[in-house]
Amino acid sequence: MPEGTAALVLLVDDPDAPVEGSFVHWVLCNLDPGRQGIDEGEEPAEATPGANGFGRPGYLGPAPPPGDEPHRYVFRLLAVDERVPVTGLPGYREVDAAVAGHTLGETQLIGTYQR
Repeated sequence: MPEGTAALVLLVDDPDAPVEGSFVHWVLCNLDPGRQGIDEGEEPAEATPGANGFGRPGYLGPAPPPGDEPHRYVFRLLAVDERVPVTGLPGYREVDAAVAGHTLGETQLIGTYQR
């Protein structure tokens, strides 16, 4: 964890989705930097949820349309130097813009899924 990390931000999207841009699967701000993981089905109490592609909080698992080629699912974890000052259900782009200039480090995991 980079020195000075105040919070973590998790952004998950599918750039191969048949929508303009990409489809957002999860937005989660202000995770505790001491956290070692998120259990299946867990909604971290300390975190601020954002809006997924359906405009609701929470994780949407992979679900490319039947017959599509495999889709990439990009999990971005960002270490930031302050809690993200968002209200309501911020979207992916809003959170990404809010952390600009505050990101101390970033890692990505890209997984693929096909029905």
